[in-house]
Parts: sequence; C-alpha cells; structure tokens
Amino acid sequence: RHKVLSQNIANSDTPNYRPSDLRQQNFLQAMKEANSRQPLALTQPNHLRPVSPQTTFAVDKEKKPYETSLSKNGVVLEEQMMKMTQNQSDYTLNAELYNKYTAMSKMVLRGGQ
Repeated sequence: RHKVLSQNIANSDTPNYRPSDLRQQNFLQAMKEANSRQPLALTQPNHLRPVSPQTTFAVDKEKKPYETSLSKNGVVLEEQMMKMTQNQSDYTLNAELYNKYTAMSKMVLRGGQ
C-alpha cells in the first residue's frame, strides 16, 4: 500500500492522473474461501483448520475523486498523507504484535525463564 500511495503523491502534478489505493480485505470472505477448498484431515476434533497465507491485493482507481485540480488531477495531498500515516500506524501495530508473540513463544520454549 505504501508503494501505491507513494505513486499517487509522486504523480500529484500529472494531468488527468487518478489516485489509486488497495481494495479493503474482507476477513469473513477470505475465511469462507479458505474453508471452501479441500480441507486437511483433522486428527483431533479440537484442532483448527489451517488458513492459506495466499492473499490477493487489488489496486482500485478512484472513479470520482473528492476534488480535482484544473489539470483534472484527482490527487489530494492531504488525503494521501493521512492514508500514509494510517498505513504506518497499521504496520507499527502489526510489528509490535508480532514481536510480543515471538517473545511469548520464546518464553514458553525456555520454560518460563
């Protein structure tokens, strides 16, 4: 997403350019698609089915931008910067959660020391 938003900012002066963004992922739909594939055999009834790590991201062009310039450019820099900030916050949160998870796993493997 960072790459797509950076391209929007880089093309903020390009005539007739329409900004792009990644399509939001629908978690419920992804789970339904994962469960519709051939499930693995479960050896215990309390085991969870594995989720496929393959996700597809689609880039959408904005059809009706919020505002356009005289050159018909639809990039609003303030909006793109807000999206970049949100993207950075999401990344930081995910990285911190991953670090906590690995720290807890290491603690369990060491026997709680």
